Amino acid sequence: MKRHILLSLIFMFLLVIVLAACKNENQRDENHQNKFDDRKEEQEVLYDNDDFNLIVYETDSWNVDEEKKDEHKLIVSFQNEQSTAIITSVNTEKNFDEIKQELKTASGNVEIIQNSANQISFKSKRKSSIRTDIYLEKQDHHTYIYSFKTPVAKYDEAAAESINQFKTNITIN
Repeated sequence: MKRHILLSLIFMFLLVIVLAACKNENQRDENHQNKFDDRKEEQEVLYDNDDFNLIVYETDSWNVDEEKKDEHKLIVSFQNEQSTAIITSVNTEKNFDEIKQELKTASGNVEIIQNSANQISFKSKRKSSIRTDIYLEKQDHHTYIYSFKTPVAKYDEAAAESINQFKTNITIN
């Protein structure tokens, strides 16, 4: 009987520890989300499109260049000193590998720099070579394609950091 009571107490003690850990994890996740939301509220919006649930927050030296859209597709381009960013939203059933293959084919003769599940980077094999970094994201029925084009001669750590900062300022609701 004493053993049964002891095991019950140990079980209850462990249960309390697990519940406390879960509560702390939920609070930490909630605090992280609140900090993220606060950061986004403080930033100015560079581009907003409710039809495609897309917001791009201000990023140093990036400006909106051009927007083309219809009810099924959005293409919006941005510029900075070194690079061009193009955000495309399409309603497609194609998987990421099919999309990446189409983009490589459309770019002509290229050398692959990096290829992962939702990202591909390549450079053109031309005299004035262009580096292209493409990131893919699927949300509901839309596939979002983020393309960054930079002349290879101008691609350095600063250009890569600027692209990464711009990418983190893209929000899809």
